Amino acid sequence: MKVLGLGDNVFDSYDNLGIAYPGGNAVNVAVSASRLGHEASYLGRVADDLWGERLLGTLKAERVDASACEIVPGGTTKVCHQDRIDGERHFKGVELGEAWPGAPVPSGPAVEYACGFDAILTSCNAKVDDWLPLLDGRQGVLSYDFGEKDKYRTPENLAKIAPHIDLAQFSMSGTDQAVIDEFLASWQFDCPVLVTRGSLPPLLSWDGGRVHGVAAAGDAVDTMGAGDSFVTALVTSLVERGWRRGAALPETSRLEDALAAAAHAARMCQVEGAFGHAARDGEVRAVVFDMDGVIIESEPLYLAIIDDFLTSRGATKLTEEDRNAMYGCTTQIQNMTIAKHLDETAEEIAPAVTAYFAARPIDYREALIPGIRELLAWLHEEGIAVGLASSSSMPEIRQMLDECELGHAFNAVVTGDDFEESKPNPEIYLHTFGELDCQPGEAVVVEDSEYGITAGRRAGAEVVALCKTHGNISDRDATLAFDTHQEILEYLKRRIGESK
Repeated sequence: MKVLGLGDNVFDSYDNLGIAYPGGNAVNVAVSASRLGHEASYLGRVADDLWGERLLGTLKAERVDASACEIVPGGTTKVCHQDRIDGERHFKGVELGEAWPGAPVPSGPAVEYACGFDAILTSCNAKVDDWLPLLDGRQGVLSYDFGEKDKYRTPENLAKIAPHIDLAQFSMSGTDQAVIDEFLASWQFDCPVLVTRGSLPPLLSWDGGRVHGVAAAGDAVDTMGAGDSFVTALVTSLVERGWRRGAALPETSRLEDALAAAAHAARMCQVEGAFGHAARDGEVRAVVFDMDGVIIESEPLYLAIIDDFLTSRGATKLTEEDRNAMYGCTTQIQNMTIAKHLDETAEEIAPAVTAYFAARPIDYREALIPGIRELLAWLHEEGIAVGLASSSSMPEIRQMLDECELGHAFNAVVTGDDFEESKPNPEIYLHTFGELDCQPGEAVVVEDSEYGITAGRRAGAEVVALCKTHGNISDRDATLAFDTHQEILEYLKRRIGESK
């Protein structure tokens, strides 16, 4: 299913904590759709400042397509400032700047693009009301969140918006049922209406029926974006069950199932911000790199040698599941995976594997990833400490450094073989930070594998993922994700420059 979040983007800054989280209704729903397994996209205007880079890096990490967004040169991202004290948010004000990009422009190509989605979700905050008549030619359903402010609930505004939408959403946290009934009766909606009520059960009402949902269970870490999570799960579930524009909602029993969307909202409330990805203030004193897949593109070469090894012994090649599990793994896990194809133990097969690899050395110079030399050189010029923390053995690491003439580029080189557990255990990164004399919050980790990304996050660092075209690797736990080292360099230039 193709799902589009249309409209606004923002960062919510918790000033007293020195952290900020990406969000905005349209961004939140796009991320929720992706996490629910759908083909998710975001369409909006994005400033080309540091916040905008962070937003695009976050969306890439969350597998949300932002390729149709307009990047606004010289733009400034909207930042909502607040303090969080004892779990409660205390709003302080909004920083727009003179060059805030505002809402996406409803050009012909943009409208045509939006009309191709199975579901479009937007809101009063998105400032895209002028889009709505133009979207009447869409193929999918359109959900519109009127929010919680009375200024969006005037008869005039409801009359302007309602004819163009397929689902109206209202936030009425803690509101008594009688008050909700009076509100619904005062306006005869032609489309279904969703009322979210915070910790109370939500209500879905339509011509001829209504159903109460299930209240979210458990204590929330952060309720920011909870309504966006809920409506995304509800709309996509209904569409999966056959709901289409102009069609009646699925039968009541199915609606009850769909309203179990509270389970998804509850999961999203277990992370900080609307969906995590905290952006931190403060100095960057060190950048630590993984090796395989970050400095050299060796993983596919290693896997090809393993396949050859297995077939030479009459065994089948690695399965896709095997290959995915081996990206960024330790030598021990590698040998365990190989051994199960040969009905031997990892210890029994280890000498033969080592000898096979030794007879087929990789040309590390050919495998060096474009842009890494320039990135390392810039960090050196800026006086940033640089570390290498790899699950590979030290002889392999040293061979790579020698062949690629990169030994001078690293202030610390650490192998996972020196620890009882390597990645995803964070110990290798914590040890490397110690060697570089920096705290986790002062470090950026560059990784490509799920093992490594998890290790970096558990160590408390900002984690930047270098995206891969091979392997079923999730970058979702990374703070940000980029396609190339050039993109990482441009981000670090801004990130480090603004922290000085």
